[in-house]
Amino acid sequence: MDTSDHLPIIAWFESTPPPNKKPVNIASRNMSVERKATFLQKIADVDWSPTYEACANLDVNKAYDLFLTKYKQTYDDSFPVIIKAYHGKSSPRKSWMTQGLLKSCKRKNALYLKFIKNPNERNKNIFVTYRNKFKAIRIQAERNYYAAEFCKHNNNLKKTWSILRELIGKGTDCDTSIDSLEANEIKLTDPLVIADKFDNYFTGIAQSLERKIPNTTTSFEKYIPLTSLESFGLSITSPEEIIRLGSTMRISQGKGVDDISPVIAVSALASIAHPLSEIINCSFSTGVFPDALKIAKVVQIFRKGARDEVSNYRPISVLPFFSKFFEKAMYERLNTYITKAGILFPSQHGFQSGHSPFMPLISMQDKISKAIEENEYSIGIFFDLAKAFDTVDHAILLKKT
Repeated sequence: MDTSDHLPIIAWFESTPPPNKKPVNIASRNMSVERKATFLQKIADVDWSPTYEACANLDVNKAYDLFLTKYKQTYDDSFPVIIKAYHGKSSPRKSWMTQGLLKSCKRKNALYLKFIKNPNERNKNIFVTYRNKFKAIRIQAERNYYAAEFCKHNNNLKKTWSILRELIGKGTDCDTSIDSLEANEIKLTDPLVIADKFDNYFTGIAQSLERKIPNTTTSFEKYIPLTSLESFGLSITSPEEIIRLGSTMRISQGKGVDDISPVIAVSALASIAHPLSEIINCSFSTGVFPDALKIAKVVQIFRKGARDEVSNYRPISVLPFFSKFFEKAMYERLNTYITKAGILFPSQHGFQSGHSPFMPLISMQDKISKAIEENEYSIGIFFDLAKAFDTVDHAILLKKT
């Protein structure tokens, strides 16, 4: 077939047009300054007498349920849920991309489209000039943003690494949705089936690993020294301690299944410290932990490898915010006892105040240096235990106490 500018040419392409993306409905709450002030005023006027009565009757579950119902009613009235349609076009793509830069980017694209439609010298010069100026401003804005972020979090190693991963383009994918999973060479697409698959995997992995541990004829009690004869008592908490514990917590934006914002809860802590302390004291005296606080929102975090393999994810449990006060109050009492009794070994550096992961590295460096100076060999043996926390034998753990 001859092709020429003087002959008509017809091209036919079999293609399917891309589906129109429907807006996603996102639920959010209006947390303006005025509504926060309204919430603080309302929560201060709540009558907590039913909660106190349930605590007097030693009914921890009823006491917390009454407390949460009153709190949630005030919370929902002050911050009603608003459903908004999200089209995914107006938000900046990068953290440093401000709305002003985004608008300039759209302007640059419009000038380029105008130049393509009418490619004359004037349109070209306007586009090139605007593009070069926008590029210089964008680079400077990105440089200033990351410089400010590194200065702001210079004492936070975790946040610094998060910034570095964002800078090099790793771990910046915010889409946590999972479209499909592979199970026994079968592709699963039903969200409920996928959720059940994750649940079965996360809850059963400890048992599957435990079955691989060989049996032994030696009892674990042979390796456990005699426990201390000192007793451990639980002293009651107070509203003042609850407020102090709240001031020491690292507040995040993560919400549990109760959908309560930790930032709002801390701001109103003075008004709820007394009923919350009464519930915690009731829990200490009865040994009962509220059932409502045992429910966690589990989020699967992708690690590496194929996204359709369930083993390539790890679970993160987002607990209700008020459960942290039970945990903190118990931790302070248990930690005081453990420190006083000298239960932990001096080389136990993890999860202890005043200790750091750098300490075992420094200790190992000193031992290697000493071995070199004395013309000796140094050998290191390292254990990488899979699911070490999940596979802890509770019988052994209780016996150690």
